[in-house]
Amino acid sequence: MRLITERELIRTVAAKWAKQYRPGSWSYNNEKAEITRRLFALNPEMASREDVDKIIGNNSWTTIRCNECNAYVSLGIQVGEEPDIASQTVILCSACVLTVYTLLQERPACTYT
Repeated sequence: MRLITERELIRTVAAKWAKQYRPGSWSYNNEKAEITRRLFALNPEMASREDVDKIIGNNSWTTIRCNECNAYVSLGIQVGEEPDIASQTVILCSACVLTVYTLLQERPACTYT
């Protein structure tokens, strides 16, 4: 379980993009190589979400969406595996985390032996 922020997504987007679109992969081409170059040229502490989105051409690499309520948020809690195409991962916003907490407080604790 870990906290995900918009800044963290910006800090890690170049490496994640390069891993997905690496030379020799089926998805690699000159366009992906140019995007990789441009992402690594960004200052990850100063770049905005819009800067990254403009380079990639969409916002799918810089948005955080709660998997419970579908809200787009600036931070979330990732639960489960590291996100991948077949991972079991959930991202929750703070409101949904509070709902989970409330629901758990209303139930007696379960233990298995």
